[in-house]
Amino acid sequence: MSKYFISVMASCFLLALLSAAPAGAQQLGTLERAVIPFDFIVRGKTLPAGTYSIRRINDDTSEALVIQSQNLRNRVAFETEPFVSRQAPRRSELVFDRYGDTYFLHEIRTGGETEGRELATSRAERDLKRETAKNNVAEPETVAVALY
Repeated sequence: MSKYFISVMASCFLLALLSAAPAGAQQLGTLERAVIPFDFIVRGKTLPAGTYSIRRINDDTSEALVIQSQNLRNRVAFETEPFVSRQAPRRSELVFDRYGDTYFLHEIRTGGETEGRELATSRAERDLKRETAKNNVAEPETVAVALY
């Protein structure tokens, strides 16, 4: 009877451990920070270079996020959609699309996970993309900034 009890308890512990790890990893976390060395645009608002925190707005969903400067002067809430990439990044990161000197926040990737969060392309970014294509300028450059 005791061997059976121990094997059942070990199985329950292992199941709990395996089910909790992916759920925690897919959540953006309560608060992550990044030092962003350039001005960037989120939902049409230009944010200056600096240290920013990013977090979920509430625990019910990871779709709605907020990015806020360390000095609390700049804050933007935004919606995201899930996406799956071919390769999981080693560290969590913010991914920007760069057109010349203009950067748009595009994705939030969680370290070790293939599923990330993606922002919808804004009207300003679509216009800039169209303009660069018309002028035979290369596609936007992708720039990643690590979260810590």
